[in-house]
Amino acid sequence: YQRRVRGASSALPNITNFGVPVEPDNGGVRVAVKLPDGARICRRFTEDTKIGSIRSWIEPHLTPAKPPARDGTEQDQSNYCISAEEGCAEACFVLRLAAPPCVTLTDLHKTLSSAGIITDTLFIAELS
Repeated sequence: YQRRVRGASSALPNITNFGVPVEPDNGGVRVAVKLPDGARICRRFTEDTKIGSIRSWIEPHLTPAKPPARDGTEQDQSNYCISAEEGCAEACFVLRLAAPPCVTLTDLHKTLSSAGIITDTLFIAELS
């Protein structure tokens, strides 16, 4: 599957440039993410981890909203899953805080601490 975003711009930051850091043995900020399919993922990050790295960690966990037809008929593929090769992964989902003020995190170079996230936090990943 590949998800293609209509009007995706190459001016958007490329999240594939952000690596996923090693999980700290103790301490750090526990980040939990509710995925679009209702599943949750969780791990710890240091306070200096960039939002782009967290998005890079989330991306492989995203799944298609629905499978293609098994009978071989053609279906609209526009709302299926993520493909970094297509250069649209950065536009395929938004990341926001689950608790008020429910801020959407768009600055991929901002760290958790500079975004004010210093305690355990739940994020929501929504397909865009």
